[in-house]
Amino acid sequence: MRYTTLLALLAGVVLYLVMGALVFSTLELPKESSAYEDLLRTKQDFLDNNSCVTELDFHKLVKGVASAVDAGLDVSSLSPNFTTR
Repeated sequence: MRYTTLLALLAGVVLYLVMGALVFSTLELPKESSAYEDLLRTKQDFLDNNSCVTELDFHKLVKGVASAVDAGLDVSSLSPNFTTR
């Protein structure tokens, strides 16, 4: 292949990727921003209603829960006894 053909192909692929990223961003950004604002509001409501919990303790709890979920644990129904699936 010629140099110009390869360059045109490369430019086409890059343009295709950039357009895809713009479309994805346009479609997903409003929902993601809304979810983030809801999360911040929920966190603030929790901290306001539970004055004995500090923000640092809250972040430690959230990190622990996120780590457990990443490890594959079902945190929606925690029982006192650990069982494996």
